[in-house]
This record gives sequence, C-alpha cells and structure tokens, in this order.
Amino acid sequence: MVLYNHTMIVTFSRGSKQKRNDVESLARFTANKLMPRMASKLSVEFYFITNLFKREGVFGDCGYYEGDAVPRDFVIRLDAGIDEVDLLKTVAHEMVHVKQIARNELKELIRTPYYRFHKEYYPKTIDYFDKPWEIEAHGREEGLVVQWLNKKREK
Repeated sequence: MVLYNHTMIVTFSRGSKQKRNDVESLARFTANKLMPRMASKLSVEFYFITNLFKREGVFGDCGYYEGDAVPRDFVIRLDAGIDEVDLLKTVAHEMVHVKQIARNELKELIRTPYYRFHKEYYPKTIDYFDKPWEIEAHGREEGLVVQWLNKKREK
C-alpha cells in the first residue's frame, strides 16, 4: 500500500490499520518538523517484524539504499509486538536517524572503522549510548511524540 501526500511516500508491510495510520501520521509529522524542505523528497518503507526485539535486541532500526550518494529512500523495521508507547517512540527515534542521514549529518564510512557525525569521526566500536547520533535520537523521541499527540488532539 502506498500513501501519497505533499510530504513523502510512505509504504508498509503488514501491521493493523490503526498502527499503520499512527505510524504514517507520526512519520509525516516528524519529517515535516525535522526537515520541512526535504520531506517531500523522501520515501520510507515501514516493515513490522515479528519478534524483532527477541531476535535482534531492538524495537526498530533504520536503513537506506546504499546506491544513493545522499540517501532519500529509507527502510524502518519495527517490532510488530511492542506496545503503542514504545512503537511511537521508536518511530520518532528512527525518523531522527532518517533526518541525520538524509541531511548528511550521519554517515557510516564503508571500508573504514569510522562513522562521521557533524564532521567529527567516531570509531565503529563506540558504545551505543555514547554515540552522539543516538543521544540526539533518544533526546528527541519523546518530545516529538508529545508534540504529535498534542497536534492530534487539536484536530
């Protein structure tokens, strides 16, 4: 299913209608909030994966198609079984990563042991919670969800 509007292309694999609606709405809100001029150039595929946390230890993750110099097409995997609050926070968190990658703030330097984030270099061995891009994503996720919920209530 492909849903179009003035912002970005959003596609889904699986997920209930309510989950898809909430994820799409939050993703569009987040894209327009974090990168308003760029949002219309993006596409995001959401995949609901059974037991993602149990198998890989994550509620979600963000990937992209590596053929692009600066990616515009993203894949976000989400654990299909997490509760609504964790789902929304995970979507907001991963959309921060979409922003970081699409705006070329974050880049994994292939064939090197480094990431580049805001022109600084970090070893790939850095602890997850010390990665500045994760600090930003964790720091923004709850506030983005609260802003989205407040906007939804206004309607």
